[in-house]
Amino acid sequence: MENASKALLIAGAILIVLIIIGIAVAFISKTQIFTDIFSNNLSEEEIANHNAIFSVYDGQISGTQLNTLLSTAEANNAKSNIKININTPYGNIPTTDAGTIISLVDKTSIYTARIIYNGEGLIETIIISI
Repeated sequence: MENASKALLIAGAILIVLIIIGIAVAFISKTQIFTDIFSNNLSEEEIANHNAIFSVYDGQISGTQLNTLLSTAEANNAKSNIKININTPYGNIPTTDAGTIISLVDKTSIYTARIIYNGEGLIETIIISI
């Protein structure tokens, strides 16, 4: 009888340890999923694809190219989780509607676009000056 009660205590202790290990594994996997969803760790391919869209506008651009850049940035911000800011003398994307800024852009003028990268090497902001 004494051996049976010790065996039950050992079995109970093993069961409790297994339950604790199972809870720990579940917690760690949930935390990993949560971290993956909300982390901004982008792959090199995602960064390269994003930068390829906007890097062509670095340097001197025409008013027509500026309008294209504004439309592209607004469309990108609407559908992508990687946002871009465009600061112009006429307003800023995303706070101002691209159509409003486009109506103020002189298509015959030459503008200077300066690209600002974040710490991950991602184009974050483009500053436009006349």
